[in-house]
Amino acid sequence: MTQKPSEHIKPSEVFLLLVRFKLKENSPIFFEKEYPDILPIIAMVKEKVAMSYLLDLEGEKTVFGRFYDYEYIIEVHKGAIMESLLVTVDCVDSSLNN
Repeated sequence: MTQKPSEHIKPSEVFLLLVRFKLKENSPIFFEKEYPDILPIIAMVKEKVAMSYLLDLEGEKTVFGRFYDYEYIIEVHKGAIMESLLVTVDCVDSSLNN
């Protein structure tokens, strides 16, 4: 009997990819999160989708702009392969530098 590919993967074995977000203006990373599927993020970057990030509950740390570009990064550290996605945001308004 043949199993579907999804039947081989247990929920605890789901691969998460780290996605980091930075502003186009050579800023440090302002947000990072692990996602199980990065294809929707890449599609939004390609479409230059407008985005709003509220980085705290009070709404004092915000970033408004458009997805601008992305870079898929593969790093090797002591034999271990680390993959991540770096998304650049073309910022319209941000309270991060205030």
